[in-house]
Amino acid sequence: YAVLLGLLFLIVGITFITEAVRKIAIQYASRVRASQAGQGSFLPLKLNQAGVMPVIFAYSLLTFPQILAQILTSITASDSFLYKLGTSINGSFLSSSNLNASTGNIILYEGVLFILIVFFTFFYTFVTFKPKETADNLKKSGGFIPGMRPGKETEKYITNILIKLSFWGAIFLAVVAIIPN
Repeated sequence: YAVLLGLLFLIVGITFITEAVRKIAIQYASRVRASQAGQGSFLPLKLNQAGVMPVIFAYSLLTFPQILAQILTSITASDSFLYKLGTSINGSFLSSSNLNASTGNIILYEGVLFILIVFFTFFYTFVTFKPKETADNLKKSGGFIPGMRPGKETEKYITNILIKLSFWGAIFLAVVAIIPN
C-alpha cells in the first residue's frame, strides 16, 4: 500500500507543479474596451517553464560518454590510446554497468544529473522566454505591471520572478528524475 500511496502522491504532485502558474497582473493605460473593463489581464509564468527538456538534455549529455566509450573500444586496437580512453570511461561513474557496482558511483552520477538538470532548466527557460522582449512588447502595447515602470524595471521584475520560479521548477524536475534511480 505504501508504494501505491507514494505513486498517487507523485502523480498528484507532478500534476500540481506542471499546472502551477504565477499570474502577474497587467494593466493597459491607453485602451480600455467595454469587453475588457471587467477583466484583468495577466502574464502567466509557469512554475516549470522548461517542461521535461532539461531532463532530456541532462540524460543525453550523461549518455554521450558511454556511447563514445563503446565506439572507441569496438573500433580501435586494444593497445591504442583511444581504446584505453574508452576503457577508462567505462570504468568511471559514467558507465551504466559501473553504477550497480558502487554506491559512490551512484551518488556521483545522481549528483551530476541533478546539477545538469538544474543548469538546463535555467538555460532552457531563459532561451525560450525572454524577459526583455516581454517587457518591450508590454511597453509597445501600452501595458504595464502595476507599481513597475515600463521597460528596464519591468524586465528586472519579470526576470526575478522567473529566476525564483525556475529554481523551484528545477529542484522539482531533478527530484522527479532521480526518484526512479
